[in-house]
Amino acid sequence: RINIEITTDQNLQASLSSHIKPMLNRLRYHIRIKNPLLHDIQTELGTVFAAVKAVISQLTQEYSLDEISDDEVAYLTVHIQAAIENSIKVKRVLLVCSSGLGTSQLLYGRIIRAFPDWKIIDIVPGKNIADSLKRHECDVVISTIRLEPLEKPVVYVSALFSAKDIARVTECLVSNSIN
Repeated sequence: RINIEITTDQNLQASLSSHIKPMLNRLRYHIRIKNPLLHDIQTELGTVFAAVKAVISQLTQEYSLDEISDDEVAYLTVHIQAAIENSIKVKRVLLVCSSGLGTSQLLYGRIIRAFPDWKIIDIVPGKNIADSLKRHECDVVISTIRLEPLEKPVVYVSALFSAKDIARVTECLVSNSIN
């Protein structure tokens, strides 16, 4: 399942429309296209590709369409992946740290540098997380310490917020958009 709001994402609507209309014509006239990036898309965007393929399979049955090739599915996957990545742009983040003010500020700065559109809504020690979640709406919790399970996605990072941490945060948000 992909958690993207299609009805409000005008860029996604436009990009899908620009691909689907010609795709339907290709289906009608049995014209097959080749996607030179098919293998790369299946490898790099495998989860999204599989989700798009499942939706396409349902639609082809429901509307009695000819089978849609993996090449077409790969093109559609790129549009969906772009929407997922755009949805990551603006996030409200609760930052949970155990360390001192200096480390918290360093972490804050590195997160904002990596994700400039994000808003850090609060920086709290672990013992204050419940109060902060009551006062603030957040999309994701980034923490340097282990926490009790929360309803919000939690990503654990180092206090220095390395490139691996950036990748971990991005992967968490992408996977939460897909599941």
